[in-house]
Amino acid sequence: MDSEYKDLMLSDLSTPDPFDKLDLAGNQPVSSPDVNFNFASDYETSLSNGYRMRLHVDGTHIGDQWFSAYNDLIVHENIRQDAYWVLVRALHSVIQPKNIHCHYG
Repeated sequence: MDSEYKDLMLSDLSTPDPFDKLDLAGNQPVSSPDVNFNFASDYETSLSNGYRMRLHVDGTHIGDQWFSAYNDLIVHENIRQDAYWVLVRALHSVIQPKNIHCHYG
């Protein structure tokens, strides 16, 4: 996602005057990562004696994001989150004609 503030004026926290304003147009909005995606994949194959095996993997990636509209200005440069992965998991199942045995890993 390529989003930005089009029009945003907030107090300039680097001066003692509360009426001094900063133009923050162009900054990335709060909690709006530039990249965010999910993935999932499933595979199933036949084994001997009527058994089948299923494999599954999934995960989420969330890109860099800011938690302050000031982004990297005025002591806010560390109020951010680096990109990270969430819940990358794998599952495999061996399926008998009438039973399912699941294993998480």
